[in-house]
Amino acid sequence: KKEELLKAKKAELKKLSWVHSKLKRLEARKRDLQRMIGIIKSLSSGRDRMVRFFNDLENAIPSRVWLYQLELKGERVSMKGYAMEDRDVADFIENVDRLREVGNCKLGYIKRTGLSGVTVKDFTINTFLRE
Repeated sequence: KKEELLKAKKAELKKLSWVHSKLKRLEARKRDLQRMIGIIKSLSSGRDRMVRFFNDLENAIPSRVWLYQLELKGERVSMKGYAMEDRDVADFIENVDRLREVGNCKLGYIKRTGLSGVTVKDFTINTFLRE
């Protein structure tokens, strides 16, 4: 009788060990899926941030300022453009500095140059995207 009971318990243990190993695999899969969901959410929020940044940047450009280059390297943003006057560049810097997506907006350089027979200001601005 003890042998039958022992045999039954061993069979039950074997069955439970299979269930336990399957549960461990499912828990590992769940952790992987949760990690993937986290990555997808962070990518999605990053994309939303960039859409907001470009929309706000477009609205920050004064009518007498034209950008001809915008470069993103990691969190660093460099912009090159032309403006009619120094004050237009200053207005643009102030507008960009107010954007919630960026911080630490600095003028790289400003110099007078000719463009299609008109004297304009060639400038660069550097800033950083906020987390």
